[in-house]
Amino acid sequence: MATILESSVMEVLRTVKYPGYSRDIVSFGLVKGVQIDGSAVGVLLELTAPNPEIGNQIADAAKAALRDQIEGITDAHVQVHLLGQLGMRLGACWVARRASGLRHLRPQHPADDGHPGAAHPHR
Repeated sequence: MATILESSVMEVLRTVKYPGYSRDIVSFGLVKGVQIDGSAVGVLLELTAPNPEIGNQIADAAKAALRDQIEGITDAHVQVHLLGQLGMRLGACWVARRASGLRHLRPQHPADDGHPGAAHPHR
């Protein structure tokens, strides 16, 4: 089995367009984390969209792109965090169940908003 690389995952995510725009979710800065565990891939997205359905659309498109474009992926999971207009986390919706080998995804930036899913530089 070929090793799945984060760079390959990001390349595929660049093909996923934000609904109603010509730009992709990577160039918009929505991808906050990628985790790979063997053949399972997890992606963390943060959106400020007022409509959670947009998050579902993007997550469905991202999962389909990952499964279709990267050989060897058996599980593709996308976690969407919806942020309020001030950047406060409103909640998270799992679009698919986590694979047993994937830990909770955390943003790659060191923002600490007090939420258990936030990155904590002191841990």
